[in-house]
Amino acid sequence: MKLLDIAALRASYAAGSVSSVVLHAVKAAFEVRWTTAQGAARLADSDGNDGWRFQDASEALLLLKELGIHAVQVDISAWQPAAESAYDDWVKAKVEASLASLRDGTNKTYSPAEWAEIRAARGWAGKIV
Repeated sequence: MKLLDIAALRASYAAGSVSSVVLHAVKAAFEVRWTTAQGAARLADSDGNDGWRFQDASEALLLLKELGIHAVQVDISAWQPAAESAYDDWVKAKVEASLASLRDGTNKTYSPAEWAEIRAARGWAGKIV
């Protein structure tokens, strides 16, 4: 598979010689690959020494959109998402903060009897909340 730069992709696409463009997963990253009658190619990094890998698929899609390429296939068969995301970090931080406030007494706790009173006052009696 050839390594080609953005200019080559742009020129091939403008000439109508690109038959398909694929956002191809490689572990947790994505590569842009395309096919022409001359064969398959993938987008080279700025040095031209290796394939350009995007950590976020939306960055690759934005680049393709800017190049005027609006139809793209996505191959995630080899995708191995990163173990933890920013959302995971956020949830862990929220849970840890809640546990810390329970330990230091700044988070209000309710007895079963108090919860029964709250549920009854709100019309939730007998419902699992």
